[in-house]
Amino acid sequence: MTIPHTKELQQIYKSFQSADKIFFNMDDVLVESYEPASEEEMIDWELIFTKTFPLPQGMFLWNLATLFPNKSVIVWTAKDSKMTCAEPLQNWIRDNLGAKIEVILVSHPKMTTYLSGPRKLLIDSSKQNCDDWESAGGSTLFIQHQEETVCVDEHQLLRS
Repeated sequence: MTIPHTKELQQIYKSFQSADKIFFNMDDVLVESYEPASEEEMIDWELIFTKTFPLPQGMFLWNLATLFPNKSVIVWTAKDSKMTCAEPLQNWIRDNLGAKIEVILVSHPKMTTYLSGPRKLLIDSSKQNCDDWESAGGSTLFIQHQEETVCVDEHQLLRS
């Protein structure tokens, strides 16, 4: 894994420091999206979370965010309206991230925009989610994973 350059790291740190809340979208930020092989597997959240592993780049950002207690929140877009993923998700977070962490489940990515606002930072790998978040008044850190490197769009960093 390559860590961001010093200038980029300083910008990320300042973004984290300035934010009241830091929202991490799990898919393709903290974990690689897992695509179930069958319809049966799609509803077996226990199985899905046994095949879900942390991304080193996302974990680097997560660990940096933990320097600012009580700011970090994980947002998970549930693909089922019954939210049956809640308990397996909480177990995965406990086992992989340790401490008690605030988790917000939403049923559709657009619903995350109600969380947006001034001094609210979203870390996401979806350009559309970032655009929607910014339209609702928040700031974003758009990341792309490329060959074990985190690429951060500097223009999206939290504005002072």
